[in-house]
Amino acid sequence: FGDIIGNAANLAVFVRQAINNGLQFSWLSKAKIRYVLRKYAYFPKYNLLPVLMASSSYFLPAIFINKFYGQEAAGYFDLSKMLLSVPLALGGSALASVLLQRYAEKYRERISISKEISLLFFAVSGLAMLEIAIIWWFGVDIFTLFFGEKWAYSGTLSQILVWSYALNFIVSTFSSIFVALQRIKLYSAWQVLYFGGIGMLVFASYLPFETFIQWFVAVEISAYVLVLAASIYVVHGYEKSLKRN
Repeated sequence: FGDIIGNAANLAVFVRQAINNGLQFSWLSKAKIRYVLRKYAYFPKYNLLPVLMASSSYFLPAIFINKFYGQEAAGYFDLSKMLLSVPLALGGSALASVLLQRYAEKYRERISISKEISLLFFAVSGLAMLEIAIIWWFGVDIFTLFFGEKWAYSGTLSQILVWSYALNFIVSTFSSIFVALQRIKLYSAWQVLYFGGIGMLVFASYLPFETFIQWFVAVEISAYVLVLAASIYVVHGYEKSLKRN
């Protein structure tokens, strides 16, 4: 119920700000709506199922751990995941939304984005490295201080998991590039591959728990390196198209 109220409030604020900025509903017409639907039909066509699969990939590891290693192991994993996801929740998603609008505008106006992306990449990478350093050196102490001695093992797991979550923070910041530069098919293909990689972890369920976590991190890092390479490929292709014109 609270989620419904929160989303309703966000929608109300959005509509009010849009009206204050000059939005007029008289501009809308059936012809314009049909045009927009035709123009952007490929977004849900190529991305709806992959998005669902990628979202499922977020929950699958916890499900596997709970099933094969028990509730206690799943609890340690969930707490580690919750703390390591804080940077992404606080800044990564919001920054990605801002960049989507910014790069979409530059794409329409045929303006270079490579220099801006390079500077932002180094800044975000610095924050990710800071997270790795903090968790690597003080992870167990942080979990013990805030959650008690019982949860110290979550700190140990975090020292393994932090590498993939830090890389995820970098990658998620630039994920909007695929949408802004209209390369959604490539990103959708990666989401399907990512889902497949996470799903393959079920075959590692016979391994000791920490070894399973290491395999999970290996799959995550491989997937994020792949999508990072795809991002570079997309930006490079866009920059080359600007030079040709």
